[in-house]
Amino acid sequence: MKLHSSERLESEALIRKLFLGLFPVQALSVGLPAINTLLSGFIIGSAYGSVAMAALGFASTLTALACAFGTLFSSGSQLLSGQKLGKGDEDGVRAVFNSSIGMSVSVGVLFTLFGLLLPSLAARLMGASGDTFQMTADYIRGLSFGFPFMILNACVLPFLQLDCQKKRASLSILVLVSVNLIFCLLNATVFQLGLFGIGLATSLSNILSFFVALPHFLRKSRVFRFSFSSISKQVISDILKMGAPAAVSPTLCAVRTRLLNYFLFSLAGTAGVSAFTAAIKVAEAICCTIEAGYTGGTLLISSVLIGERDSESLRTLHGIEVRSAFYFNFIGYALIFLFAKPLSVLFGAAPEEIPIFCMAIRCVNLFVITSLLKCIPINLYHSLGDTRFVIFIHFFNLLFMSLVFCLLAKFTTAKIIFFLLPVGEVLVYFLYIFYFRLRSGRFPKYLFEVVHIPDSFYIPSENRLSAKITNQEEAIKASRDVVSFCTSKGLSPKDAYYYGLCVEEMAMDTIKHGFTGNKDKDIIDLRMIQDQEGKITLMIRDSCSDFNPTEWMELHAKDDPSRSLGIKLVSKISKSMYHTTNLGLNVLFIEI
Repeated sequence: MKLHSSERLESEALIRKLFLGLFPVQALSVGLPAINTLLSGFIIGSAYGSVAMAALGFASTLTALACAFGTLFSSGSQLLSGQKLGKGDEDGVRAVFNSSIGMSVSVGVLFTLFGLLLPSLAARLMGASGDTFQMTADYIRGLSFGFPFMILNACVLPFLQLDCQKKRASLSILVLVSVNLIFCLLNATVFQLGLFGIGLATSLSNILSFFVALPHFLRKSRVFRFSFSSISKQVISDILKMGAPAAVSPTLCAVRTRLLNYFLFSLAGTAGVSAFTAAIKVAEAICCTIEAGYTGGTLLISSVLIGERDSESLRTLHGIEVRSAFYFNFIGYALIFLFAKPLSVLFGAAPEEIPIFCMAIRCVNLFVITSLLKCIPINLYHSLGDTRFVIFIHFFNLLFMSLVFCLLAKFTTAKIIFFLLPVGEVLVYFLYIFYFRLRSGRFPKYLFEVVHIPDSFYIPSENRLSAKITNQEEAIKASRDVVSFCTSKGLSPKDAYYYGLCVEEMAMDTIKHGFTGNKDKDIIDLRMIQDQEGKITLMIRDSCSDFNPTEWMELHAKDDPSRSLGIKLVSKISKSMYHTTNLGLNVLFIEI
C-alpha cells in the first residue's frame, strides 16, 4: 500500500527535520574525540617526526582492542538495562550497571598491568621493531594508566545520556578532548617526556573525564549508582551475549590494524606505517565524524519507524540520507585531496617522505566518497535485526579484504594497501545489491533501494490505529477506539478492555505529571498495530520532559502503593512493557 503524494511529502519533511536535528549532536559526540586525535597526531609528528607516527600506528592495535571491550560492555549493558527498566526492575537495572562497571575495571586493570610490566613485549606483539620499538613501548607505558578509565568511559557516558544528564556527558567529552590536547602540547614544549608523555596525556584525559561523570553515580537517589554488591554472574553473561554483535566491528578493526601494520612495515618500512597511520587519522577526523552523524541518526529514527512498522518512511529515510550523502562525500574528499601535502608536513613527514604520505592520505581517503553509501544500509539492516548479514559485511570488509590486499602487496607493491578501504567500500555496495536480489528476486532500481525492506513488513491501514491525545477527553475517546479496534481484530473482550485501560491510565498519568501547559509540546501520540501473525502491540509516545530511569523506578516504587497507580496497574496486567527515549520523545511499548 502506498502513501498519497501529500502524505508522502509531509512524512519526508518530518523525517528530514528529525535527521537534520540529530545529525550535529551525533556527529560531534564522536567527532570531537576524533578531531582531537588528529590534532594530537599533528603535535606528535611535528615534535618527534614520522617515526613517532609509526609508533602511534603500532600502538593503535592495543587501543582498538581496549575500545572493543568498551563497546562490548557498553552495548550489552544498555540493551539489557532497557529491558529491566521497562519491567520496573530496579535491582536488575542496578545489577546491569554495576556488572558492566565491574567488567570494565577488571579488564582495564589487566590491560594496565600488561602495559606497565611488559611494555617491550606489548610493543613486539604489536609489530614494532627497529627505530619504532622503544617509542612504541614508551607510548604504551604512558597509555597504560588510562586503560581502565578508557573502558569505563565507554560504559559510563551512555548511562549519563540515558539518565538525561546530557550536559554532564557533554562536559565529560569536552574535558577528554581539551585535557588531552593541552597535555600533549605541554609535553612537547615543556616536560619533553617523549611518547611516554603523549601516552600519559591520553591517560590523564580519560581519568579526568571519568571523574567529571563520577559524582552523578554516587548519589543514593540514582538508579544507576555504584554498588559492587549488586554484581551478578548471570547478568555479566547476559551483557556479553547481547553486546557481542556490536563488538565484532571494533575487534576486527584491531585485527586489521595489526595485519596491515605488519605488511606495511615489512614491505615499505617505517614510512609506510607512518603514512598509513596519518591517513587513518585524517579519515577518523573527517569521515568518521560524518559517519557518526548518519549512524546515530539512522539508528534512532529507524528504531522508532520499525516500532511503528512504517516501511514507507524507512525507504524515505534511506533516500534522504543517500541524496545528502553525496554532498558530504565529495566536499570531504575534495578538502582531503587539496590539503594532502600540508597535512603530510603537519604529521612530521620528512621531505623525501612527503610523496608517500600524500599518496596514502589521498588513496586511503578515497573511501570517503562511498563510505556513507556503505554505512547507511548497514545501520538500517542493523535496525531491522538482520544481525547475520551485518556481521558478514564486517568480516568481509575488515578481515577478508585486508587479507586479499596484503597478499597482493606481497607480490606487487606495498602501496596497493592504500587502496584497501575504497575498493572494500565499493565491493560492499555490490554485496548490498546482490543481497537485495537474493531477498527480493530483483535488482534495485535506485541507489536508495539497496536495503531490502520486505513488503510483509508494511502494516496495512486496516491493521493500524493512530490517535493524538492532548487532554483527558481525547484520552477517554482514544481508549474506546482501542477497545473497538481490538475487538474487531478478534481479541477477547477482557484483553480488549485491558488495552483500553492501559491507554486511559498511561495517558491520564502523562497529562497529570508530564504536561506543562504548552499546547505545542504537550502531545501524546498513540500507535497500535497488528502484524501478520496477529500479534498486537501498543506504542505510546509523548513529547514531555525526559522520563529518566530514576523517575521511572520511583513510579514503580513498592513502598508507596498510592504513587502512580496507573503505571503499577499497567505493569501488572501487561505481558511486557518497555520504556525508552528516542528522538526527544518518551516511548512506551505495551503488549497484553
